[in-house]
Amino acid sequence: MKKRKVVAMIASVLAAVTLTGGYASANAEDTASVLKDGNVVTLKMMFPGANSHPADMIEIQDEMNKIIQQTVDAQLELMPVEPGAYYDQENLILSSGEKLDILFVLNQSQELANRGQLLPMTDLIKDYGKDVDAAMGDYIKACYVNNELYGLPTFHEYSQQGGLMCLADILDETGYTTDDIKSWDDVENVLTKVKELYPDVYPLVTPEAGKGCFEYYYLGTFDTFLTYGVGCYADDDPSDGVEIINMYSTPEYKEMAERAYDWNQKGFFLPDATTGTTQCYDYFRAGTGFGCISLIHPGTVSENSASSGQNIAVKALTPSVITTAKVNFAQYAIPTQCVSPEKAMAVLNLLYTNSDMQNLFRFGIEGKDYVFTDKENGIVGYPDGVDASNVGWTNGLWLSGNSAIAYTFETDEPDIYEQFNRFNTEGRMSPLYGFAYDSSNCRNELSAISNVVNKYKDLIETGASDPAESLDKFNKELDQAGMQNVIEDYQAQVDTWLSSQQ
Repeated sequence: MKKRKVVAMIASVLAAVTLTGGYASANAEDTASVLKDGNVVTLKMMFPGANSHPADMIEIQDEMNKIIQQTVDAQLELMPVEPGAYYDQENLILSSGEKLDILFVLNQSQELANRGQLLPMTDLIKDYGKDVDAAMGDYIKACYVNNELYGLPTFHEYSQQGGLMCLADILDETGYTTDDIKSWDDVENVLTKVKELYPDVYPLVTPEAGKGCFEYYYLGTFDTFLTYGVGCYADDDPSDGVEIINMYSTPEYKEMAERAYDWNQKGFFLPDATTGTTQCYDYFRAGTGFGCISLIHPGTVSENSASSGQNIAVKALTPSVITTAKVNFAQYAIPTQCVSPEKAMAVLNLLYTNSDMQNLFRFGIEGKDYVFTDKENGIVGYPDGVDASNVGWTNGLWLSGNSAIAYTFETDEPDIYEQFNRFNTEGRMSPLYGFAYDSSNCRNELSAISNVVNKYKDLIETGASDPAESLDKFNKELDQAGMQNVIEDYQAQVDTWLSSQQ
């Protein structure tokens, strides 16, 4: 595979993070003596995935270990866990102290760090992860908790942006193009025409099972703490201070709620939107759904075209904003029960910076799990007779570590990694980027707020209730649950954090 321009782009475009702590950096000789000490330790690495072909996994593991053992006296033991059981298995192993050395963490890094179940990487990365530090740059800042680094973000879309994803052929029949769609009013005109032409097709379906039709409608407007609605406007200027708000009481949320109710009354929405178990591409494949308000990022068209077997068109409609939660939702960390944190850090350094290591972990063995369709440009696909349903090994881009140094799958555009890089660097940084809220002071209030949100949010965002009545009730019950206490606690922490950034 020839050198990929994106590797240089990642290193040059992203500024390296400044790490904290009083650790005295070791010289190269000292570092090597730790990593090559003659004691070959086994490092168990847990991540979400299937293990339907154990023999293939062992072969991949052996090849990865050949790379590792050139610089580190360690061998990796891959430990995929079925995604549906992942959280339970993670909790069981971390709570029991069972041996575990490298852990894929999904949306739980702050919670696990506050429990003392993850080791800080702040010092380790200086001597044993210098290359990954340079490769991932400022995005590492999103993985800090209480001024300590607890993980490495995987390469994926760090900006978040919403818009319309739909069947391109039906869009053509409406007489509209994506260039004609510049606002939600334009989307309404398209949906009206779709309903007229195809009365048996749902104009809007849910983007994912269990999500409302308007889940991504207001992306880019706010940066909030999970679904609690506490946060700020994403375009606040941090130099002027950041005002913490209740998103659900804003004029923007009210406008969304009124549009959702109006569109539901007009028959645009899938009935019982949040109770179904069907993904958007299943509706597209069956021809029963025209579009959805979706996350939009590089690869959206190719991914959903492949999943649905249909021609897909997309149009982004919200601002593109980089938030802490979007960057750190997927990362690799080192649990406290790790037998050798230095060697674990060095192995992660290889996973994020060694192309051969990354290709093995993501795509498997050449000739068995993938073949080259364009070797000069590093394009790969499945071998004859193999597809996604029976391939012996594969990992998604967002799970693999630093996929930007890997081959490109044939269903993606050849410059997909450059597209991701542009998408990420062009997004506006949230004023709270790098901030992590410590919820320990308000756990009771947040639990009560969560119950209220679960009661009202889906009803409002699917247009199932008139916001003239439900929105006031929603915010009144949020206040009774302790919303103001949470806002004040959040504001105090944000003010302290902003002061530390100056």
